[in-house]
Amino acid sequence: MIGCSAAVAATGTTRAARLTEIRLDTNASMTENIARCPRFGYVETHRGGQDGVRRVFVSKRL
Repeated sequence: MIGCSAAVAATGTTRAARLTEIRLDTNASMTENIARCPRFGYVETHRGGQDGVRRVFVSKRL
């Protein structure tokens, strides 16, 4: 998961591109990042493996 200021910038860039959703993922061991997701409007969509790493996938509707 990216940092707070980068998440804000990503939201602005996504809106400017007239997209309606941001999708991110983070390592499942990054529990603090995962806990912050709802605060920024992200919801967990699923968990799974990717390149041998357990991942948590989140998205945010704009």
